Amino acid sequence: MSAESSIFGGLVFAFSSYSTVWIEYGNIGHTFVWLPLILYFSDKFLEKINARDFLGIVLSSLAAILAGYIQGVFYIYIIAFVFFFFKGFHEKNLNLRKSLFFVLGLMLPLGLSAFQILPTLELFGQSSRGNYTFSQIQKMLNPIHYLITVFVPDFFGNPATRNYWFDGTYIERVSYFGVIPISLAMFAIFTLIKKVEVKMFSLLFLGSLIISTDLFVTRFFYLLPIPVLSTTVATRILSIFAFSGAVLAAFGLNQILSSKNKKQIYYIAGSVLVFLLVLFTFTILKTDPELKTAQRNLIIPLASIILFVFTFFLTKRYKTVFFTIVFLITLADLFYYFQKITPFASAEFLYPSTPVTSYLRQHQGIDRSWGYGFGYIESNFQTYEGIYSTEGNDPLHIKEYTELLSASKNGHVPNILPRHDANIAGGFGKEELANNPYRQKILNILGVKYILAKDESLTRNFNPDAVTFPEDRYKLIWQESPWQVYENLKVAPRIFLTNKYRLAVGQKKSLQTLFDNNFDERKELVLSQDPKIPQGKIDTSSKLISYAPNEVRIETTSNARALLFFSDTFYPGWEASVDGVRTSIFRADYAFRAVVAPAGKHIIVFEYRPKTFYYGLYI
Repeated sequence: MSAESSIFGGLVFAFSSYSTVWIEYGNIGHTFVWLPLILYFSDKFLEKINARDFLGIVLSSLAAILAGYIQGVFYIYIIAFVFFFFKGFHEKNLNLRKSLFFVLGLMLPLGLSAFQILPTLELFGQSSRGNYTFSQIQKMLNPIHYLITVFVPDFFGNPATRNYWFDGTYIERVSYFGVIPISLAMFAIFTLIKKVEVKMFSLLFLGSLIISTDLFVTRFFYLLPIPVLSTTVATRILSIFAFSGAVLAAFGLNQILSSKNKKQIYYIAGSVLVFLLVLFTFTILKTDPELKTAQRNLIIPLASIILFVFTFFLTKRYKTVFFTIVFLITLADLFYYFQKITPFASAEFLYPSTPVTSYLRQHQGIDRSWGYGFGYIESNFQTYEGIYSTEGNDPLHIKEYTELLSASKNGHVPNILPRHDANIAGGFGKEELANNPYRQKILNILGVKYILAKDESLTRNFNPDAVTFPEDRYKLIWQESPWQVYENLKVAPRIFLTNKYRLAVGQKKSLQTLFDNNFDERKELVLSQDPKIPQGKIDTSSKLISYAPNEVRIETTSNARALLFFSDTFYPGWEASVDGVRTSIFRADYAFRAVVAPAGKHIIVFEYRPKTFYYGLYI
């Protein structure tokens, strides 16, 4: 293949919709960037066994794994295996020794990255993420009519321009890699199907598109207990579609540049043009406002394919001119959608310094904050500000913590837990906050000391809303229109000592105990194991010495044995010590930690030292 065609294929995948919409998730791009190199070394190794190419397979696969996108690695391994054995079988270039070394080259990175893989698997096992239900799978797959977006990416609108009118997520459904490249890819399939690489990538190209489409068979496919596939978003397999399409487009362009047999490209490009013209006519005849959006978004694909046809007709004898124009049209087409979905702005616009966040930074400490109604702050925003909230958006979050937050709606854990959001039940209105005792309990247990409210009608006068925030539970402590900050007067300290506890085993019993009106979350704990501590009157004090991601130091003083409660999540890998001597950590209040603090003055340290990480280093 010519260098020009290879560069063109690289451009197509780099600016494909799949690569573009996931650019903010750096791990996805950093995973797939190694795929071409893995295939290059695999191809060379197939020709002849040598140490350089074996090492290349190992190191490039290791880099892909360490990038941190396990689903992408799964797809890369599928493509690598298919490429090596499919091509080797067809070219009769396989033998047992070569096959074993190739498999070893892909397995060694799993061992070399075990220090990352094992903790990840542990987190996966502790998380709320499970297999999708049949109805969820059906909603995730692309309906057949959505295949239009293979040729017209924004036929159903674009979320960046606020006109996306399809019932589903845009970024999870993208498949566009250019109207000219897909024409070239189809040209390669029709004219070069006997070529082993084209045959293989054609199977991946069509197979991944079919598997991502809502067909009767594909719904059941994702119910199979296949690791990674059964617990991840089905349409992410369109990454294989985009990559295979880019490879096929490169082969198609190479065929045009190097061969006289080019008739089929007229028929294919002409068919694509006719299809787009039919769609355009359809949008003109219909009066639906959504289809007017589709009509506007048809213009660029139509213009691109028309220019391609004319360019081919006028410059087919001048290969350099033809390549340059096709390259520039494709670049302009793909870059238009790139800048459309990924507008860039200064950091101060995305994370502006505001009075309310400044106040929280100065006063909150390790206490948590939460926004009610219009005062809600988007998930993960607090991470940037360096303040603590109860919520977050994370692909893997701890199951028990998610269950506890989900129970804040009605006191019960729902049958289906949210997969990526851990949220306290939201609410609006004057009475909803005060009338939900379950949310109030959860706010107290979590150490949510600051409740945010937002009211555009606020004046400069200090004006507490006693209806929404009853004065026996909340106190207005700061206001700057339109924001208010209320102190939760019933909040449990993030860290406190007590010798009062109740035993409750199991989800139902634990939640019943926590939500019991007689349970005082500021003085009592719910434990699943008996620490065998006498209960009674006790004098205690505790002081936070340091709070870091992997280590927390607390000073305790008491006149008798007590339980130190710490409302950070209970999770394997955390170890506790009292004055340097290891001690057990109890699961407290359903999802948090407690340790036995001896009488007297002591330093208790929580340290994150996951065994899975060290086992991975040993491996």
